[in-house]
Amino acid sequence: MKSLVMGLTLCLVHLGARAQEAPPVDVKTRLASMTALADEVIAAGKVGQTGLKAEWRKLKTQAGESAIPVLRMIGIKASAVAADPKMTAEAVAPKVAELSKVTASLAAQGLAIDAEVAAAVGAATGVRQEILQTLQRQLVATETLNEIKAFTAKGNAGWYDGMFPKTAALAERGIEAFNHVFVTSDYAREVRLLAGEGLAQSGAKKYVAGVREVQEDVFEEEAIREKAKVVMARLGDRTLLDKDLEAVREHSKKAIEDLPGLQEKYRKAVGPFRELSAKKEPTEEEKTQLEQMRKEFMALNNDLLRATIGVARAYDQSATLLQNVRDHAKSEEYFTKAVNLYATIAGYFEQNPQQKSTVAISYYNLACSCSIQGKLDRAFLALDRSFRWGYTQFAWAEEDGDLAPLRQDPRWAALLSEVKAGKAKERWAKEPDGMPAGPAASEAKPAPTEPKGDGS
Repeated sequence: MKSLVMGLTLCLVHLGARAQEAPPVDVKTRLASMTALADEVIAAGKVGQTGLKAEWRKLKTQAGESAIPVLRMIGIKASAVAADPKMTAEAVAPKVAELSKVTASLAAQGLAIDAEVAAAVGAATGVRQEILQTLQRQLVATETLNEIKAFTAKGNAGWYDGMFPKTAALAERGIEAFNHVFVTSDYAREVRLLAGEGLAQSGAKKYVAGVREVQEDVFEEEAIREKAKVVMARLGDRTLLDKDLEAVREHSKKAIEDLPGLQEKYRKAVGPFRELSAKKEPTEEEKTQLEQMRKEFMALNNDLLRATIGVARAYDQSATLLQNVRDHAKSEEYFTKAVNLYATIAGYFEQNPQQKSTVAISYYNLACSCSIQGKLDRAFLALDRSFRWGYTQFAWAEEDGDLAPLRQDPRWAALLSEVKAGKAKERWAKEPDGMPAGPAASEAKPAPTEPKGDGS
């Protein structure tokens, strides 16, 4: 699926040793050092907490996010301690820096040190055990971050079911990691959005309440709150998403009802206007009549153009919401309505090429919905139309799991080869735009002639 976050890329720095590498021999020693340093920083009270805040800000810029929740928890413990007034910031700073360094190095190891951390958890008590348990959870978060990094490093620009197999294979721990990353503001927005998608794909309903808190948090970024609606819907609570769908319907209801009348009025006006415009030697009366008709026709043309764009975008918005919750049959229906309306105003897009990507993405999303449903002929037609409108993210198309059924078909290689070589343009010039309403590509019909967007 091609999401609204087209062109998404992340700039994550390497998180350290990969999970498959052998853990260093001094893991036990470093765990002991971390907990001992934590004891000293906690004893420093609010001075220790202040120092830790500065450290986790550094970790955000160094892609050491996995360690931040551990340091945050230590900071919370420190804030509750009445510290010795002799504990100055200067005295505590080296300990805080060393604690941050050792914690980040441990968290970056991921599940390679899972057994050692589990053993330490079992042997510890009290606050030390809590710290180690938090670190243990973050080992899985590291694996999740590494998988997200690997996914985005390819230049991927969307999401599809099954995109994070390694984290999914960790079962409940993996789901918990997706949830933790999504609901925690310490992580970058792009990382959280993809973690939210991983959580949504899990279908684990018990996390709905936490996701709802994120959605209701007015201090959260709008993109995160919108993603939370989708995650909630995928986990079983469609209340907010259905409200959004209803809001789109209500907002566009009158425009949808009025559009056929405007289209008919345009069709009736265009013939006489063009006929009179074609006269080589019109009379003075005809010149006056033509000028009046031109004004009326241009006003009608612009009214129809605005109405067509508005209704098409409403269909597009509904289709995207439905596709996000995997209602592929309904999303196919609405994407089809959207692209067919866009096709009627192709002239407008030719004059405004910067907006053509909207149509290209709609066709691409339509191809995804059709592909998932097994409607391969229709999916290939939509994908071809997407390329026709300027879609060029070929690498993502090759990666996108939604299009996997198409890539197994011989037509896939032939189509991409034709498009990349620039040979498809000649064929496109002879073919109608738009999509048939039914499942068969052979049912395609030319799009009706409608306003060009230039008042003529």
